[in-house]
Amino acid sequence: MEIIPFIVTYNGMATGPCITRCIDYLMANGPSTFGTAIERLDLYPRCQTLDSLVPGLDTMMERFQLGLKTLPFIRFRRKAKLFEISYESEWKHSREMFGESVFELPTSEFNCLCHEFASALLLVRKRLNETDDFDFKGFETQLQRQIDALPAGSK
Repeated sequence: MEIIPFIVTYNGMATGPCITRCIDYLMANGPSTFGTAIERLDLYPRCQTLDSLVPGLDTMMERFQLGLKTLPFIRFRRKAKLFEISYESEWKHSREMFGESVFELPTSEFNCLCHEFASALLLVRKRLNETDDFDFKGFETQLQRQIDALPAGSK
């Protein structure tokens, strides 16, 4: 199963190594698969930004703020084996995190995202049927084991 996080802000979305490291950490030392029901899981944390509001994009910011009230959004496209989860994040985005240079998240932010991603990923339970080939218990155990291994006081 491939898990791809996309940080969504009022004026776009991005992904990058600093974000995917959180997913890599959560899935480390676990099984290569949890079943055949889900091949790809797209995770969309909706984040406020640390950057200044771009002049002229006030309407986009207003729509973004209104959209936060509709979250979480969970969709499972069984035939495509695609799962999508969108949720409101506590984490704050900055454009520099997705530039050409490698950006290391501070430990507190890494841990915050790991906690958020793990909680959001557990929302797959809401759309899975008993007939879906997915080891939810194994998935939950994997996430919890990795969260428990984060440094104390991480969230």
